[in-house]
Amino acid sequence: MVDYKLDNLDNGILNLLEENSRLKNTEIAEKLGYSEGAIRKRINKLVENNIIEKFSIIVKNQVLGIWAVVHIFIEGTSSPTYVKNKIINDIEEGIDQIFETAGDTDIICIFQTKTEKLLKSSIEKIRNISGVKTTKTYVVLERTKLNPNKV
Repeated sequence: MVDYKLDNLDNGILNLLEENSRLKNTEIAEKLGYSEGAIRKRINKLVENNIIEKFSIIVKNQVLGIWAVVHIFIEGTSSPTYVKNKIINDIEEGIDQIFETAGDTDIICIFQTKTEKLLKSSIEKIRNISGVKTTKTYVVLERTKLNPNKV
């Protein structure tokens, strides 16, 4: 990332796009009190400087048939990269994100499961990977997205 300093306009654009990535430049301009051209140029600059990695959507889990979102915390005895790669190769579906971390937990898997049976099977596969010492599983009851620019 280039040494790019966010200003109030950047933060305003990012806040609006995080709430709704489909907003038109004209709508952003109107809300922030700038011209459409100024907003377009600034968004392009944010993309060019890798501040905005991609524009995305969030689909309701129920629409996708997701039964539960689960966080699986994994403590290992071998390389976290090895365990992560085994998870990627051994779990056919459901893994949404994998984080290698520092501390007591080596890996956190964000898992989206369509059935209880799939969740149980996937946890068993993870536990059977050579180098996995312990797992802790947490079912997400509610998700509240905070705007990182306001924290």
